[in-house]
Amino acid sequence: MSFAEVKEPISGDIQRDSHLSPMNQARVAYVSLVFHSTHGVLRKLNEQAEACKKASLPFEIVWITSDQNDVARQNSSIRTVQIRHKSSLEFRVKQVRHLNRLAREYDAIFLRYPLVDPVFLALFSPRTIAISEHHTKELEETKLLGDWRYRFEKYGARKFLQRFSGITAVTQELIDYELARAGSAKPTLLTPNSIDVKRHSAAVHSGPVFEGGTVKLVMVCTEFVPWHGLDKVLQKLRSVPVDQYELHLCGGLTADQLSSIKEFSSVIYHGRVDQQVLEKIYRSCHVGLSCFAFERKGMKEGSTLKVREYLASGLPAAYGHHDAAFPAAFPYVCEQEEFDFFAIQKWLNAVARTPRTAVLERSLPYISVESLVRRQHHFARSLLRNRASESSLRNSRNVT
Repeated sequence: MSFAEVKEPISGDIQRDSHLSPMNQARVAYVSLVFHSTHGVLRKLNEQAEACKKASLPFEIVWITSDQNDVARQNSSIRTVQIRHKSSLEFRVKQVRHLNRLAREYDAIFLRYPLVDPVFLALFSPRTIAISEHHTKELEETKLLGDWRYRFEKYGARKFLQRFSGITAVTQELIDYELARAGSAKPTLLTPNSIDVKRHSAAVHSGPVFEGGTVKLVMVCTEFVPWHGLDKVLQKLRSVPVDQYELHLCGGLTADQLSSIKEFSSVIYHGRVDQQVLEKIYRSCHVGLSCFAFERKGMKEGSTLKVREYLASGLPAAYGHHDAAFPAAFPYVCEQEEFDFFAIQKWLNAVARTPRTAVLERSLPYISVESLVRRQHHFARSLLRNRASESSLRNSRNVT
């Protein structure tokens, strides 16, 4: 069963869900287990929590993390559990055991997929409906990064995934990938990434997307890792006259990357910048660039938060993969097989007169976090109804 096959229930259907918890039916949690955190992780969790409150959903955002994680103390919208520990092993054991206990407080939980390790494989037993959420091809990525958990992903993922009642992922490619790894059919939900668009509204000006002249590109990453494809972008820009473009880079570069950009007079490196500085850069640029080398981790599709951030800032976005969130005719994204500046220039000229405010407004149905949490909660309810129906059928058979 995919989400497309599940219709939203009308209010009468919801009231008949007597097997669900009170307080508008199913109590659902989204659980993050991130240990080393950034303000970006906190922001994403907070956006989900605020969207749930706005929608009046019994849907809590929970963060089970370390007592050494100072970032986790900075928001009251999230249910935060901070675990005391003296070692990484002690922390992981306590974290999984707490997750098992916490899961029983809810009718269903969504769990951002934790890479398989011996502790999780041995101890994870939620005893409620658990739904895994996936953002990457874990086996390929751990191999690419040399992560010690690669062997556990390779040999333990099937057993681990069988403990989940459903699978969600940001692309259909990942859904198919995880179903193959699980080795069995499961209900699935396509959940492209989403953001709180209000947070980026300050970067939206009333002017047009582009008024001619030098095309100003911006590429933003926390760290420029291999699948972002900065090296591929730079290689293509070698054949572009320097007066036709500017490339603004925001984020962390390696020593080799810093050395390579010195060859380009039209590449401007801003380093790591705060929100206000980033908004100023967005207002001055014309196109946001996302990833151009997903093939390096075996992927053809993506759903990056940065594309959503660009659109919420009124910036059209270009990238080198397929993003299933956007219809084929959506004019403010440019999907390429590989980075092509001149194709981007031509596409930009076609949407040049569009007001930046219109880019934001027409992107809302595809990038808003409010729509995401509603679909997640409905998916959890559908799994609960299915379980109740199966239980009733078994009981009736026993009676007869």
